[in-house]
Amino acid sequence: MAGNMSDESSSSSVSSSSDVEFDEGYNGNYICLLCDTDSKSMDSLFEHLQTQHGWNILPEIGRFQDQYSWISFVNWARSKKPRCWSEFFDLSKDDRQKFLKPALSEDDVLTIDLESLANHRDSDDNDLADIATAPSEKTLQQLREENIDLICQLNKCRKLLVEITDGPPYPDYGVGDRSGSIECTSNGDSNAQFYPFTPPYCGLPMAMLALRDSISCSAYHNFVQLNAAELFSGKTVLHLAAGPGLLTMFLARARPEHIFAVEASKDLAMAIRQAAASNGVEDCVEVLEGKVNDLQRSCYRDELDSKLPGDSLAKINIGKVDVILCDWMGPLLFYRSNLPAVVEAARSHLRLPEGRIYPRHAVLNVTGLECSQHLLQSYCVNTSAAVSPLLQSTLSALRSPICRLAYLFDVSAEVAADRARILGRPVAAAAAYGEAPAARIEVDLLSLCSDADGLRSLPGSHDFALLIEGPRGGRDCQLNALVAYFDCRMDDDAEFNMTFSTSPSAKSTHYTQTVFFLEHPLSVSSGDRISGKLFLEGHQSSKCDNLSVRICLQHSALSQPLDYHYRLNL
Repeated sequence: MAGNMSDESSSSSVSSSSDVEFDEGYNGNYICLLCDTDSKSMDSLFEHLQTQHGWNILPEIGRFQDQYSWISFVNWARSKKPRCWSEFFDLSKDDRQKFLKPALSEDDVLTIDLESLANHRDSDDNDLADIATAPSEKTLQQLREENIDLICQLNKCRKLLVEITDGPPYPDYGVGDRSGSIECTSNGDSNAQFYPFTPPYCGLPMAMLALRDSISCSAYHNFVQLNAAELFSGKTVLHLAAGPGLLTMFLARARPEHIFAVEASKDLAMAIRQAAASNGVEDCVEVLEGKVNDLQRSCYRDELDSKLPGDSLAKINIGKVDVILCDWMGPLLFYRSNLPAVVEAARSHLRLPEGRIYPRHAVLNVTGLECSQHLLQSYCVNTSAAVSPLLQSTLSALRSPICRLAYLFDVSAEVAADRARILGRPVAAAAAYGEAPAARIEVDLLSLCSDADGLRSLPGSHDFALLIEGPRGGRDCQLNALVAYFDCRMDDDAEFNMTFSTSPSAKSTHYTQTVFFLEHPLSVSSGDRISGKLFLEGHQSSKCDNLSVRICLQHSALSQPLDYHYRLNL
């Protein structure tokens, strides 16, 4: 780390220059040689000198023969304020000696070690070379144009990759949004689509997000560990959509008789095998490559057929599985979830009635959200922002289709950063104010397995109500959006039940939340009641890829209910 200048003599101040070490992380006060600008790093100082004063010193830093010449140069520049920094080298040796006395007390620029700086610059030459050409700041319009150009390039690369791999076509990625978006249709006649640059809600990218989710991972780990003896020890476990295999390793520690880990991705299946070998449980864990939906077809195969591959799903005995574990929840709980496949697998492979499914319980809820102007502007919902007239007219024209989109993003992070505030809490739809929160849609997987029409009963109309809890003082609030989230409970009948929530008031999880911006925000006060209906259609299909949502809102200030139709298409 750079040493401090002594207050005694100039000779003593430089005598320890050989002991000075360059520390890239040192945050000093590097005051400009020509003005009062204070930089927090050496790179910022040299960039400021180059862009603001035309002093491109770094490429010629080697012209300074030693630390003495650098100190003389700094004090000379502060005293003389020359137009050209290279004039210093026209001075004689005696003239340079006159500037060894510091022009400023506690001048951190004097402590810059030339030898370490030169070595650091050589090792990172590409980064520092950009200073000569890069401007210090860009206009908002320039940044927008560059952003659009980059996204166009990303779209071209994506399409090329799809053509090469013969994979399914994905929608184009849109501009100005880094969160997951969902296509929405109003009255079935809108085709507006905004697809940001995010990975699909599946595969390796999603598996990596799930691994970093300490909230849900802890819930699974604690549930398996605390209930190991009673629920898992000596059992045959079917782990569906096993992903990277972390939950499989949790299960292996509970000493089950056997674990079938089903995973469609070859990369993830290989990762599970390697993890099992590393943990010494390869004899207990058997990885089967295949889709969860293929379990139904495997029921009709002859498991003794020699033509079947060694990892065929037909190896799972029908009606012989004691436990099914699957992280089946998706966005909006049902969208692109494995719920239908898990239910079908349980009906065919689970040992009933004593067999168990985890997680067993999930509840879908809806709450209200007041958004900051910053957040609204980030999603182009705020058309009153100070922008050019041309952009203003474009945003105004796009407001209606943009507001009818449903977005998938981390509302918990926005709430924690004070860019949004939760306004309402769910209450019983047909109850008085202040009653305990009521579930919108509750799922019990064991009940669905025993009920032939269980999945078909989930679509339809579900009443909900919000009790507005605004700030104290009676200030009116703006209800800008509704947020759908779910709460999960492993098993209410277990001795040690574990829960976690994806509520925006809870810590962030990889499930995030689904946000429905209101085209016409509601002005509400604390104590107001918002009632509505949530319509879900299409999630009884095998992949839950065609889930549509309709939301109707009623408030005392409205002459007629607000009616929005959304089509989810990640």
